[in-house]
Amino acid sequence: MTNLPTIDKNAKKKFVKMQTTGERILYLIDHQGDNLTTFSKKTKIDYTSLSALTNNNRKLGATLIKRIAEYIPNLNLNWLLLGQGEVFIGKNANEDSLTNLPTLADPVGNYANIDPVEEMFLKYLDRQSVQDKIKSITNRK
Repeated sequence: MTNLPTIDKNAKKKFVKMQTTGERILYLIDHQGDNLTTFSKKTKIDYTSLSALTNNNRKLGATLIKRIAEYIPNLNLNWLLLGQGEVFIGKNANEDSLTNLPTLADPVGNYANIDPVEEMFLKYLDRQSVQDKIKSITNRK
């Protein structure tokens, strides 16, 4: 397995601040008890794409976000995308509820100093209609 930062396995509701999306994905892989191969299979994300993500050689796109959210439905997308807030939403890590999804609203310029394409994507995710669509897709089984 890759070199991961020391992780508190009980960090279900703690704030976990990591600088890059790759670090946050590595945290999720470890927290789920997976390695790159098993996480890749469970999320249906190609292994090479996942490896590139964890090495920060690839950006996290909408399809990959959807697949991770389907595997970990109570994942806080603010934390995954921006490193803000708690890792998980809800009372426990096994909770399957998406009703408390936070918005990605841009309070006081959270999107300042990021890639313009990423900024556009995050602002697109702010739309209620998009959030509703994500909820409906991730609730399908």
